[in-house]
Amino acid sequence: MVDWTHVIHLVKNRNGSKGVVGEWHIRHISPMIAKLLYLGQWIHVGKNATFGLGKYQI
Repeated sequence: MVDWTHVIHLVKNRNGSKGVVGEWHIRHISPMIAKLLYLGQWIHVGKNATFGLGKYQI
């Protein structure tokens, strides 16, 4: 588990995120989900993607 905090000094605000680091092994998924997961490794969508979060590799 990773706990990450980003401080914005101009507005004196804190944004935090938590996530998982490691390996996942997924079995028995549909071809459609497999295609979406493959595509997702290149487009990085989701919360705080602009900070490099949400990255994964297949």
